[in-house]
Amino acid sequence: MPMEYFEQRERALLGDRFDVLYAAPQETAERGVTVSALRSSPEQFAAKADFPLEASPFCKAAFVVHRPDDLKFRPGRHPYHHAGVFYSQEPSASSAAPLLGVQPGMRVLDCCAAPGGKSFACAIAMGDRGEVVSCDLHPHKKALIQAGADRLGLTCIHPKTADASAFRPEWEGAFDTVLVDAPCSGLGVIRKKPDIRYKDPEPLKGLPPVQLAILNNAKRYVKPGGVLLYSTCTVLERENQEVIRAFLAENSQFAPEGFTLPGSVGSVEEGMVTLWPHLYGTDGFFICKLRKGESPCNG
Repeated sequence: MPMEYFEQRERALLGDRFDVLYAAPQETAERGVTVSALRSSPEQFAAKADFPLEASPFCKAAFVVHRPDDLKFRPGRHPYHHAGVFYSQEPSASSAAPLLGVQPGMRVLDCCAAPGGKSFACAIAMGDRGEVVSCDLHPHKKALIQAGADRLGLTCIHPKTADASAFRPEWEGAFDTVLVDAPCSGLGVIRKKPDIRYKDPEPLKGLPPVQLAILNNAKRYVKPGGVLLYSTCTVLERENQEVIRAFLAENSQFAPEGFTLPGSVGSVEEGMVTLWPHLYGTDGFFICKLRKGESPCNG
């Protein structure tokens, strides 16, 4: 697909934000790590880490890693990673799980879980007490989630191979919290993965119906009074706000719930926010928190 077509299409969608979002990739892309509270406190980790880092503005347990003197450095190869002290997670993605307010003993469903970062965060916040069902469509990704849970010493995570759009009656109304980190165009990470701009745009047009179908399936698993969290790593409204608006039009029992993120983002009263790279120095990321009403009927 010609580059000119891509630029014309995305300029129409993003307007003035196109030039900022699609700026040349940074020479040293920022990476993120999240510390397991079951192994170390963030303060202890920061004091002992032998590589440059700074606190993430989105999660108290997360850090942004800088390694300009060694472009081959990967946090996933560090001994602390192998020891389960931290797991790799993009700084913006670490913002999602803390919004859920999970407690020990809860049941959590992560519908599109691989590689497992949000599931890990929930399990750690629950003190490894309760259940986190972590699903992915592909068996090899189920194995990846299990390997991460084993490395972190988390026993409450139960990986499953499952289609997020296919209803499982045994899960109906069974979970306090359901996460949908939906399959998306990935345009929020284009500064790190510039080859995304050369993707065939035709399959991307079909993503919003898929995302909405997953949400409409996931809603059935949420207990009355529970939380449904929707997130993507894209900045396109058609995959984010428009999907949420379509969902709410069909499901009056759910409503956006405001939340607060640390740092410059602050209070998000409307219950949804896009983290723009040029504003927050992170990958593009979208989060929406929805609360289900206490009535047991399906909306």
